Amino acid sequence: MIKEKSNENKYPKTFWVANGVELLERAAFYAMFISGFLLDAYCPDPQREDLIHLTKEQLAPYYANADYIWYIFAAIGFLSAFSLIIYDLVVKNIDKRKMI
Repeated sequence: MIKEKSNENKYPKTFWVANGVELLERAAFYAMFISGFLLDAYCPDPQREDLIHLTKEQLAPYYANADYIWYIFAAIGFLSAFSLIIYDLVVKNIDKRKMI
């Protein structure tokens, strides 16, 4: 006996929406910690114990590439936007299959 492939998805749309939102929520949570590491790497706090006694001239190399952090944040933003677009396409594709 040959089983016919069903066009019906096993999970409802709410399942996919809830899981997608959960993934985005986790990404935001992890991004909060990543941003702390990025800020410490590119813009260290001048009140840190190892930096507190340095002059402005000695601190300059620590902040020389501080503008790079914006490129990283922009890349993360574009990646998030791209992920949302892919997620939207997947959910719309699932909806189309249900309408057929």
